[in-house]
Amino acid sequence: GMALRGIRGETLRYINLKIKEDDPTIFGLDVIDREKEVYIVEGPIDSLFLDNAIAAAGSAFKKIDKIGLTQFTVVFDNQPRNKEICNLIHQQIKAGNRVCLWPSDLEEKDINDMIISGLSKNDVQYIISNSTYEGLEAELEFSSWRKC
Repeated sequence: GMALRGIRGETLRYINLKIKEDDPTIFGLDVIDREKEVYIVEGPIDSLFLDNAIAAAGSAFKKIDKIGLTQFTVVFDNQPRNKEICNLIHQQIKAGNRVCLWPSDLEEKDINDMIISGLSKNDVQYIISNSTYEGLEAELEFSSWRKC
C-alpha cells in the first residue's frame, strides 16, 4: 500500500494503543459538547458527518451509560438483517435509550455510504431526527424494522 509521508518526507506509522482490555473504544469523546444531544454511531468516519457525534466500537455500546452524557441517540448501521446489530439495538431500547431505526426504503448500510450516494449532512441529520424512537414506540418500530 501507499505509505503516508510526513512533513519532512519520513514515513508515518500509526499505532493504536489499548491501555486496558476492558476500556471502551470510543472515538470523539474529547470534542463533543456533553450538555447537548450526542449521537452515538458505530464508525469513526460516520461520526464526522453528524454534529456532536461519537463512535463506539462493538462492546463499547454496553458502557455508554457510564460516560456521563446528558442526552443521546444511538444510531446503529442500517443492517436490519445483522443479528448482532439487532441484539445491540434491542438492548438499547430495553435500557430506555433513544435509537434511530432507519426508514425501510433507505438502502445504504451506513452514514458514510449515504453521503457517498449523494445525501447531504443535513439530509442524514433530518432522516435521523425523523427516525428516532424510544420506549414502547421503539419496541413496535423495531419489531417491524428487524428482518432477522
